[in-house]
Order: sequence, then structure tokens, then C-alpha cells
Amino acid sequence: MNRNVFYSLLLFLVTFSATAQRLVPNLTEAAKYRPNVQGQINIVGLPDSSKLILRYGETPQRMFIDTQSVVGLQQRLGQLAPKYDVYTREQATSLFKPKSYSATALEVGLERANNTSDEEKPLSAAARTALIGKLESRSMAQIRLAGLLDGQSQAAYIVTDKNKEGVFRRDDNDFTTPDNGATVIINSLTGYRYKRVGYTALNSLWWCKGDSLTDDTQNLRAFYLAAANDPVTKIAFVAAGNYRVTGEVEIPQNVITYGTGHASRIFAGGEFAPSITVRGNNGRYLLLPDQNVTIQSIHLDVKGYTMGGICAIQRDNIRIYDCEIHGWRGAAFGVGIVGADNCIVARNLLYNGDHGINGFDGNGTRVSHNFIYQCFSGIYTGVSYNCEVDGNIVKWMQDVGIDFEHGRNCHGYSNYVEGCKNGEYTIYDGGFYGNGKGQMRDLRFTGNVAVRTPQYIISYQANGTPVYDNCDPNWGAFSIWSLDTNAVGISFENNIADVQFGLGIAHYQGFEISNKQVVFKSNYITTRNGARNWNLLNSDGVTITGNIFEDLGGGEATENQVRDAHRLVITDNQFIYRSPKTSGYVINCNAIGVETPTGSGNYGPFGTVGAYIARNHFRGADGLAIKVDMYRSGGLKPTLENNDLGGYSANGGINVTANGDIIARGQPLKILLPAGVTNVGAIPALYRSGASKAVGNIVMGRSGYNGQLSNAAYISGTGWLISAVNSVNGLSVTASGDNVTVTDGTSTGISAYADLILNSY
Repeated sequence: MNRNVFYSLLLFLVTFSATAQRLVPNLTEAAKYRPNVQGQINIVGLPDSSKLILRYGETPQRMFIDTQSVVGLQQRLGQLAPKYDVYTREQATSLFKPKSYSATALEVGLERANNTSDEEKPLSAAARTALIGKLESRSMAQIRLAGLLDGQSQAAYIVTDKNKEGVFRRDDNDFTTPDNGATVIINSLTGYRYKRVGYTALNSLWWCKGDSLTDDTQNLRAFYLAAANDPVTKIAFVAAGNYRVTGEVEIPQNVITYGTGHASRIFAGGEFAPSITVRGNNGRYLLLPDQNVTIQSIHLDVKGYTMGGICAIQRDNIRIYDCEIHGWRGAAFGVGIVGADNCIVARNLLYNGDHGINGFDGNGTRVSHNFIYQCFSGIYTGVSYNCEVDGNIVKWMQDVGIDFEHGRNCHGYSNYVEGCKNGEYTIYDGGFYGNGKGQMRDLRFTGNVAVRTPQYIISYQANGTPVYDNCDPNWGAFSIWSLDTNAVGISFENNIADVQFGLGIAHYQGFEISNKQVVFKSNYITTRNGARNWNLLNSDGVTITGNIFEDLGGGEATENQVRDAHRLVITDNQFIYRSPKTSGYVINCNAIGVETPTGSGNYGPFGTVGAYIARNHFRGADGLAIKVDMYRSGGLKPTLENNDLGGYSANGGINVTANGDIIARGQPLKILLPAGVTNVGAIPALYRSGASKAVGNIVMGRSGYNGQLSNAAYISGTGWLISAVNSVNGLSVTASGDNVTVTDGTSTGISAYADLILNSY
């Protein structure tokens, strides 16, 4: 297009424009002259003598100068600027610029046309070199008040304010963005917006002081709000510093925030609000459209707060990594993920606070490789489902370590938990919070380590001396309290527990009859100093199988009680005592069976509410392997089958009280018969061994004598029969009715022994 044609077109457009060309004080004022009728074009002049084209329905466009002499700009100019807005130097000089004007690198940046996305595109290396070589260094205050240079506004500046340094380039298409003192500066004379270029993350020090004295609450809020609305990046970088806050700081949607770990410290100077919050609307909180937020490498010092560190309520896809959080108090969490789905909390350090990490009522939360110590509780995923808790270290809790309260399909693996007052790994019922949340099921702890200690560290004195509190002896390394009716798939497998105090397994159930399924399988549990393997009360549907229970000594281990444990299965375990046991039975079956209906005197058969104890191996129990002590006369009999009860003892390792009965199936029994007259049939293990004392096949011998003394068998309704009678050195056997009597007629004191196989008829 030649000059004459262009002038004709321009004259036509101006003639039919609703508003003639005029001079306006700045860009903001120019926006008022946009045409409101299709086809209209207005042209306004700016204080720097340039012209602005205002077309109906389009972004305002500055008339561009062809800066072809600046390497790297020609191609961008051709792609982004409409041809009719581009002029040669001669045209620009004669039409719009003072006569003394000559286009230079000062005009770099004017090539940005009506394509606003160009603001996000960096200059070429050559253009950047040409630009920076011509830029002036100014403070933000100086830029706001800067006048025109040779009738022209600067295309860019280098900002020199401490912690805010950077290159700011003029945006000719923006009329509305406010001056935030960080990424946007407005010149008061022209209204031009100068915007920061060349950044990949927003820096907190562009807004905040971070000097530990200034209240940075509002500054941090503005910082995160800017990150949510920034056209270049959603990353908010918390630079090294000490940021004092006195209220909550909300992180908007899609923001990724990270710091420099311990050096990026946000600490509390007030009360009643979390230091960083991602919140939604559940009827109690402000509505904020916050999702897909990432928080990383930030140090949160929330001493004195009555609420926690990071709280995400009903927001999804939250990521919290590498943060240090400590000092919060009250019924709050260091990290709270409440009603949020698909969240990850990983590699964080939490200490000296109330509850550690909460994944309440969420779906798909993962809590991984965090270190939590000296808090009220560790990790809590109550009323949640499809959660994973792995690789965490939890120490010294005033309540519990890791709890899957009323969860569904939650898995805890490869964690280390030590010194928690009310249990290291726990599953509680949901109570009120579990109502309407579905069946409690599929909760698994696998491959974890527990250390249960007599005391835990609750705090430290000023001189560094630890302050201890006592753990509760009634709770265990693995504890269950009152599972929901019909809870299934509850398991503790392949875990290791060092029980120095209290219990290895604690299971207490509030209701006796329910269709539950709880499995303790292939765990290795060591006890010492009088600690116990378990205490099971009203524990329905429990299976204990394939475990190793080893007592390391240091004090007499007391009884492992099984009371009202309906449908109990104890099979294929090893019970090892390094120091011989002298009191308390390894397995004490109390009140096995349930009366159905109550008051009927009828007890359900085995397979419904019975107990099955089979193929277990006892070493060092010394006659204290199994005891059946039934408080309820007529209660259901437990079944004993093929347990290896260890060496010879006076009762063979089984003690059945007057109120108890057992069902024997191929159960070996080794009875030591002391010198004198011994009635084998009166031994409790035989006398109460089943209906009509159904005992079969006794083989007797004498210590130091390899020959067989006698074979005996019991026939129901007839009594004992002796198939052979031998007398060796005064030792003789006689049988009469229900009694088999072994008599030692010598004074040598050499004991006899009896090998029996118990079978119920």
C-alpha cells in the first residue's frame, strides 16, 4: 500500500468515525473512547506522541514502528502485527514522531501487537542484548513518576529495589491491571503498565518483607492471589525469610507454592487461625474455589496457635511436600486434609503439636515418608477410603501413632512407629462420624515396625533433658477397639513389634455377636520385662496364624487372655520363651462361647462361636501352654488339635478347670509322673478332656528306662483297659474304671512319663 492510498483510507475512516482523533492523558483514559458501533475506528494520541487505534470489538492496537534493524524482531513483527499498523521509520518519523526522533532499541517492546499472549513470550537473545544495553536502571518509585524521553516513554526498565530486581517491559494493550508493586508498575503520566518479564515463578519477597518483625499476613495473601491470576505462572516461591502471620493465608486454586525448606519460615504471631489454609465451603467456612494446590518446602512455625498448620477442607488434588510444621495446639492438625480427594502429603516434618496429619473423610489420600514426633497423635485417616500410609516415622505420641478409624480399603505399610501412649497401629470404630459412611472393611497394616515402650518423650526441658510420660499398659503395638458390625478384611500381616511394655495385640470389642473378620498373620512379636503377646476381649472372628511370639526375658510374662473371643482361630504359631515360663498361661481361654438366646442355656456349636487351637509350637512354656478356664458352665468347648506343647510336665502343658471342657483331635500330651502314686485319670487335662473323658492310647515309660511300661486305652462306658502290664524296678501300672494309676514302689525318686494322644469320641 503506497502512502497516498493509505492517507485516503485513513481519512475515510476518521471521517466516518463517531469520535475524531484526540489527545488523551494516558492509556486508561484512552479506553473510554472505544467505539460501540461496528465498523467504527477511533484514533487517539498519547502523551508520548504515539497513536492508538481503537476498533469496535477488538483489543486496542498501537501503531507500530518497523524495527527491522534490531536482530530477531522482524519475524515476530510480521507474525503478530497487522500490516496496516506497521510503518517504516520514515513514515513514523513524518507522521507521528518529533523531527529529531530516530527509532532505536528504546522501541523494543513496541512490537507487541494485539496478541496479548505475546506478553508471555521472551525476547530473542539478540533482542534481549539490544534491549538491556539501552535500558535505564530505576526504582519502582522513579518509574511511576518518570517523564518522557525525547517525547517518548521508555519501552523497558531495570528495577533496582532490593529483593524486587528485574526487567519490566511496557504493555501497550493493558488499561486496567492495577499496580501491585511486584509484577506491574504504572507510570502516572502516561498510564502505561510496565510488567515484569523473564520469570518462571512469583517471589514472595516481591510482596513481603520476611524480616520476622513485619506482619506479612496481608502481603502473603496478595502474593498467593497474584499467583492464582498471573498470566505467566501459577508457581509461588517462598524465598528464604521469616514471615510473621497473625491470621489465615488462603491459597487459591491451581497454585503451586514451594520454598527453601527450613530457610522459608512462616511463623505465627496470633491465634485462632491456621497459618496456611486451603478452604472450601461446607457450611462453616468461606467459599474459595481452591483445588489442585501444591505446597512444598515451607517451614511453618505455629507456636501458640489453637488451629493447625495446613488445612484443606473439601478441596481435591492437594499436594504438600517437604514442609516443616511445628508448635500448633488445640484440636487441630499440622496437616488437615478434610473431605478432600486424591491428595498427597509426603516428606514433611511435624513436631511439638497436637494432631499430626489428618486424612478425615477423604478418598485416595496418600501419606508418605513423613517424620512426626512429640505430638498428641500421629496419622489419622478416619472415615476415609482408598488411602495409603507408607514409609512414615512416628514417635512419642500422647495418643496413637497411625489410626484407620472407620476406614474402607486403607493400607499402611513400611512405617516405623515408636512410643505411643495408646497404641502404635490402631483401628477404632467410627462412632458418630462413621454413621452413613458404609461398611468398615479392608483395613491392612503390612510390613510395619512397632516399638512399644514403657514411656514416651512428651517434651524437653530448657537444658535439653527429656520429660517422660507413661504409656498405657492396656494397649498394644497393634490395637483394635470395637469394630463395626460385619467389619471384614481387617488384617495385620508381616509386621515386626518390639513390645517392651504392655501388649503386642489388644482387641476390645463392645458387642459380642457380629460377623467380623480380623487376621493377625506372619508377624514377629517380641516381648520383654513382663509384656504380653495379647489381650482379646469380646473379640469376634479373630484369626492368629503363622506368627512368631518370642519372649526375651527380663521379667515373668503374664497370661495372654482370650475371653469371649467367638470363632477364634489360633493356628501355626510359634511361642518361644528364652527364660522358662513359671506362671501365667501362653493361651488362657476364658468363657469361650456365647449363650444363644440369652438365658436358654444353649451354646452355639463350634464353627459359629467356638475356638480352634491347632498346630502351634511352644518352647519354654514348661506346662503353661494352654488353659481352659470357663466362667460359664456348659460353655462351648474349644478344639485342640496337634499342638506341640513342649517337654514333659505335670499336666502335659494343658490345664482344664472344673468349669471347662475341650475337644481333642490328635492332640499329643506329655505328662511327667513324679515318684509315688499318681492317678493319670485324675489329671485335669485327662479328666476334663471331653465327653466321658474320651482319651485314647496312653504309652507309659520311665525316665532313664527305654522300655515300654504299658499301653492303655479308654473306652467310653467301660473305662481304661491295660493291654500290657510291665513292672520295672518297682514301677507298675494298674487300671480300674476311670482311673489309671502309676505306682513307684521304690524310693529312688525316678519319675515316670506318659505320652498320650487325646481324641474326643
